[in-house]
Amino acid sequence: MLLILHNLFVDNTKDPTVYYTCEDTDDWFSELNYRGSEAFFFNIACMNILYHKPFTSAANIPKAKYNDEISNKNSFCTFTDDDTINNGYQRRGFLDKSGKILGCYWNLIGRIFVSADSKEELYEFANSTDIKFKPFSFKSVKKTEKKKKLPKVDSNIMTEYYEKLLSFLPDIPEKLDKNKILKNGGELGVKLPRQLVDFYRYFGSSDKFLDSFFIFKKLEDIHVENNVLVFGATNEYYSYLGIDLDCMYCDEPYVTEYSDNKCSDIIDSYGASAFFFNAACFQIMNIMQAMAVVNISKKYFFSKILDKKKVFSFYDDKQLKKGYYISACHNEDFSVLCCYVDDVLYAAANDDDILNDFEKKTKWELDWL
Repeated sequence: MLLILHNLFVDNTKDPTVYYTCEDTDDWFSELNYRGSEAFFFNIACMNILYHKPFTSAANIPKAKYNDEISNKNSFCTFTDDDTINNGYQRRGFLDKSGKILGCYWNLIGRIFVSADSKEELYEFANSTDIKFKPFSFKSVKKTEKKKKLPKVDSNIMTEYYEKLLSFLPDIPEKLDKNKILKNGGELGVKLPRQLVDFYRYFGSSDKFLDSFFIFKKLEDIHVENNVLVFGATNEYYSYLGIDLDCMYCDEPYVTEYSDNKCSDIIDSYGASAFFFNAACFQIMNIMQAMAVVNISKKYFFSKILDKKKVFSFYDDKQLKKGYYISACHNEDFSVLCCYVDDVLYAAANDDDILNDFEKKTKWELDWL
């Protein structure tokens, strides 16, 4: 999209009009409810600042309800009484009465966005309104920061781990040719990192695997956007997954999670080997026949349970074991695949009887999914 100021040199006493054009058209359009460039720049500034606050949330509300909240100053109010600023652009900035909450309302889609410097301030504001902000959207959005260089993980070891994973799959997929995968990267003008190549070589031919929880793109749909190699998204497209081209050629690049499909705001980053292997485990679990969970604290899991006769790591490397928020493991005879995620241990098997037997041996009371 391109933007232009009209009338700027025609009559500089007027507030110039902002026009935009879209791709594949020569036509120019003025903004919805346009009243001047002052409104455009002020409200765009609000939205840009909001995206860089550490905690954000959003909710859908009708325009009439937003206008009523603003008019009555129930929980939030405008920056100014000037209607040119308040109503003159499709994004409309506001703040709460304490001045701690920055927000924007998007007329076009009827969605309200709010942000704060702390989760507590954001929850306090949300609870002061009758607007149903979604709890899962209260997630810290981290600013871009320089990551330390990760040590290299041996390629042969990762291949060995992937071979072990294949035994858990009900239907073992056909392996993709490595040269075919590299050729696909060549067509994008990049050399694909080894970690991504290994992942797609083992599992890229199985649509069932690629979509079982994370949404991994088919090989031909991987693309570059905003200097990022985008290869997937989290469940329900809450966020997007990619590798920054600037660190593509590191021995151990970071996989970065982004808050939107334009790969702008960074949520978190993980070592590629840890991400792809542990994510592959969770993908497989979600297509196995039986799955159950048990709540276990993180400290107790890593100090008392992991590698202590109940479940075992695939690897000894701490970078792989703790380098991603999913930690994959298995039972002693490799019949039950497990993943530890946020104080919950998931266990899966290809037969109900196997999982029942696992429950008896561990003496855990599993909740079946």
